[in-house]
Amino acid sequence: LVVLKLCASGALASEFTLNAVFKFVYYKDWVNDNFSREAKEYYREETALISDIGPKLARLSATEYNRIAFPLLNALYSDYDLDAPFLVQYRRNCNTIRCLCILRQPAAAGAEQNGSGAAANSHGNR
Repeated sequence: LVVLKLCASGALASEFTLNAVFKFVYYKDWVNDNFSREAKEYYREETALISDIGPKLARLSATEYNRIAFPLLNALYSDYDLDAPFLVQYRRNCNTIRCLCILRQPAAAGAEQNGSGAAANSHGNR
């Protein structure tokens, strides 16, 4: 590491510093030093939720995604009692979203397997 200094005479002088220390910061160490236990558990739960529902959301059309986005965020980030522990309530909301995604999945898969689904039945009843 070279440090340039302006000397009293106005000329530049190079000074080599031999005591330069390079410190690598590892993500795991930084997280352990800067996050509380509750914050780490929150991020683990959020990562698990994204892993569970992300692929299902990715398969939705833009219209379906726009229709489900607000109710999904509302279910995840609302209905909290400020006097109760946060993490317990957050896990409850995450499990509610997982259940909603699981319940929604078979209905969509069943409609796809039956061809045009309800539309075929309504046309056949005319």
